[in-house]
Amino acid sequence: MPGLDGRIWGDVSAVDANGNFMGGVLFGPGLLEEAFLYNSFTGENINLNEAFADVLPEGWRLIETQHISDDGSRLFVRAQAPDGSSRLVGLEGEAIIPAPGAFALLLSGAGVMSRRRRV
Repeated sequence: MPGLDGRIWGDVSAVDANGNFMGGVLFGPGLLEEAFLYNSFTGENINLNEAFADVLPEGWRLIETQHISDDGSRLFVRAQAPDGSSRLVGLEGEAIIPAPGAFALLLSGAGVMSRRRRV
């Protein structure tokens, strides 16, 4: 059933052991699948593609948060390559994630993600 204009849905697929952080996928009319993280400490819902824009290789998208460590410092997220294939990547940051853009992050799957197959 189509949503109303501007309506966004979400599915939660990951929660830390204490229920402080939740993540999954956001979707809706005109919106590609987007991985998100909800921080119950701040009440903030973070679009991970926006938060990690500076470290994602060109053309890659984070499409679903699949695991969150107990302290919220490590995320495992399904990432989609420009060719449509996907991989699980590990993301690391502070336990209580600050506003998007204020991250000091390590993208542990960057080496695999940035390699491009040459034909």
